[in-house]
Amino acid sequence: TQHTGTLEVWVTTSRAQLPVEGASVAVTRPEQDGQKQLIALLITDESGRAGPLTLPAAVEGGDGLTPGGPRPDAIYTLRVEHPNYELVEVNNFQIFPGITSIQQIDLIPLANPSWDRGEVSEEITAEIQPYEE
Repeated sequence: TQHTGTLEVWVTTSRAQLPVEGASVAVTRPEQDGQKQLIALLITDESGRAGPLTLPAAVEGGDGLTPGGPRPDAIYTLRVEHPNYELVEVNNFQIFPGITSIQQIDLIPLANPSWDRGEVSEEITAEIQPYEE
């Protein structure tokens, strides 16, 4: 049987005093080839919350809750982004069956939040070098 758990994310700033609305929360898990599989992309609401999200969980009896180590398919990474704050990544957190895990993320404001990430702040022109054998 498939065991699942639940993830809720709470994104705040100013030492958890203020909720951050509109932050994107990417939930991924590692694949065997080293790539990351996107499981879900959530956006925080006005209270800074995203979820609940039901995810496959570690299985009891030797696959995840014992010294043998967690099952790879129950280990996740969270990547939280907002244009006015520094990016935060939480690696290797585990979901357990029947449990709601609440992950609180406190974002740090950027020094210059008016900076637009889509705008090129410095343009560099590379000179094309002739190819010689």
